[in-house]
Amino acid sequence: REQQIGAFQSSHDEWQEYKRILQLHETNAVTLTDDDVKQLLGEESNKKDDGTKLTLKSLAHSLFQPGMKYIGTICIPSLGDDVGHAHDSDSDDEDDTVIIDTVNDTDTVNDEQPDDNAGGNTATDSDAQLETGDRTTTSPNPFGVEQYELVILEKGTDEFGNDFILGAHTAYHDTQCVHINYHIRDANGQTSEEVLDIEYEDEETCIKGSWNPSSCCLEGYVRQRLQANDGAFHTSDEVTHVFTLYPCTNQCPRGRGVRSEQSSFQGDLLSAKTRAVVELRNRANSKGFESADNYNDLFKPDGLKIEFEDLQALKHKRALSATDNVQIRSIWKLRESNWEDLSNCCSMISE
Repeated sequence: REQQIGAFQSSHDEWQEYKRILQLHETNAVTLTDDDVKQLLGEESNKKDDGTKLTLKSLAHSLFQPGMKYIGTICIPSLGDDVGHAHDSDSDDEDDTVIIDTVNDTDTVNDEQPDDNAGGNTATDSDAQLETGDRTTTSPNPFGVEQYELVILEKGTDEFGNDFILGAHTAYHDTQCVHINYHIRDANGQTSEEVLDIEYEDEETCIKGSWNPSSCCLEGYVRQRLQANDGAFHTSDEVTHVFTLYPCTNQCPRGRGVRSEQSSFQGDLLSAKTRAVVELRNRANSKGFESADNYNDLFKPDGLKIEFEDLQALKHKRALSATDNVQIRSIWKLRESNWEDLSNCCSMISE
């Protein structure tokens, strides 16, 4: 039991430390030091961009490395429509003028607008505003557009010899694992340029798009099934129900566009510090899953089920008592753990 607790605590502490550094980078734009880069990349830290034009094949290799993160927006059929309809019904008597600045791509909503979103929660400043390099979007809004994230979790080969890319996408307060497929094809028409297409889906949402070299982002359209794993879909159109995803880089931890940047997209994407951030996020994800596995190993053999009410009680408990059962005694040392994050990791492992 003590060894299992130690293994859990060790993996959990590393996971939390990786997350702490990532949060500083993503929230406060704190860059990694040269020592951090060397520790994360090893000999790869000396690899530099040779300046040659980035091909789609080499671009795809960088874009789909485990730990790569994208931030953007999405409007899902039925979900996005519900947001818009709920907003309209709640504010018929108010002036809900939305001012859209097409130059800065900034949405500003009248101050008297209600704060209710689709989930009934009040959006915080960090959730409400999304900066993506050269554009800023506001979420949620009357049009049902929500913040959207995609993280590459794993890249490998399954037991049948098939290559796979596992990711997790998040929108509307829901995270689902997906298998990502991409391929490079010749462009339609007279041009000889190639196109990088991407496609993935969970039980309800289907995503299909391509890489836009002009704005340096993934974009495309979204379809939503009527029921999980069903062949029938909600009504949608390729103008309203779309997604956009900007890769997160060292210079733009909240998603990089192409305008008003200090360096080229290629130089930023291939820089040692961007690769180090990607590796750091990959290690954080791996340690999170390892921590979840250790959690299961710790409690499953005894058939113990940890209730979140018990964990909340432990936070306010100052010492063990003689009447505490074996379950309370076993998890006493773990009372400071981030159980919400750990639960999310367990759910993603089960998927």
